[in-house]
Amino acid sequence: MLLKIKNRPMKKIFSLLLVVTLIVLLPTVVLSAKNIEQNQNRGQIQNQKEETELAVENQEQEKNSKEAAPRSDKAQEQMSEVAKKVEELLTAEGQEGGIGKEISEFAKQQQGAQRAIKENLARLEARQGILKTLFGPDKEALKKLKQQAQQTRLRIKKLEKLQNRVTNDALQTQIKETLSVLKKQNTTLLQQISQEEEKFSFFGWFKKLFAK
Repeated sequence: MLLKIKNRPMKKIFSLLLVVTLIVLLPTVVLSAKNIEQNQNRGQIQNQKEETELAVENQEQEKNSKEAAPRSDKAQEQMSEVAKKVEELLTAEGQEGGIGKEISEFAKQQQGAQRAIKENLARLEARQGILKTLFGPDKEALKKLKQQAQQTRLRIKKLEKLQNRVTNDALQTQIKETLSVLKKQNTTLLQQISQEEEKFSFFGWFKKLFAK
């Protein structure tokens, strides 16, 4: 009977300690649960942000690819036509005396120019997406394409002068066709250069902002 009386206070003390412990630990448990939930929410928000940025970047790349494709196809087609016509003029060396040699020399120079134009167009079109948005088009490639366009314009004038001295009808036709495709190619090239220069770039805008 005495043992039972002694055990009752012990049970009460144990129960009281248990209640106190729960009261002390409950805020910590609740806070930890809230922190876990907040971390999960932050992770979800971060994932959504990254997915949105990736989607925007993909859309930008797709847009640039669609814009570049028609210009690229047209330029490639015209360059192929020019290469064919210029190669035909290489055979003029044995025709029309000294004029034939000058025409052949023109053809060799333009062949070299065509290779340079093709190389720099490839460099220009290689820069797409976020890189182009940040830094703009390849400035060095644009500079070289401008130089090639100017040099081609001068060679066109030279070929027109040579054409006036040619008496052979077949060679006259060859030169006329070459001039036609060359002028088209140069016009397309200058248009592409102009469009690329007008494209927005973050660092270009930043530079202009501080230049004012």
